[in-house]
Amino acid sequence: MTTRKYHRGRGIEYLARDYLLDRGYHVIRSAGTQGPVDLVAWGHSRRVLFVQTKRSRRHIGSTHDVVKTFHPDFEDLRLLPRPDQTGVQLWLYQDQMGWRFFDVLPGGVKEVQADA
Repeated sequence: MTTRKYHRGRGIEYLARDYLLDRGYHVIRSAGTQGPVDLVAWGHSRRVLFVQTKRSRRHIGSTHDVVKTFHPDFEDLRLLPRPDQTGVQLWLYQDQMGWRFFDVLPGGVKEVQADA
């Protein structure tokens, strides 16, 4: 991975971390990960949230197109074990739009409002 790509990805992870912290979550960042999860967060509700972050400089319209663009990441997230009260999400930051949030379920993906 190039240093530039790493720094760009790290910046989005920090942006997502700060988003969660501002909403009262505790957050652990998995630094330098090549695994399926960038952040693990939990809040007062004791719900655990696994988050993979992505960034796109261009607009990606439909949920179908987002899944197609990041297909390997969605597949990895679908396979994660899911204890009770655990959410698995992919967060996409689009430079022109801000955050979009996707619940990743064993059987599919759906765009949702901010979970945090």
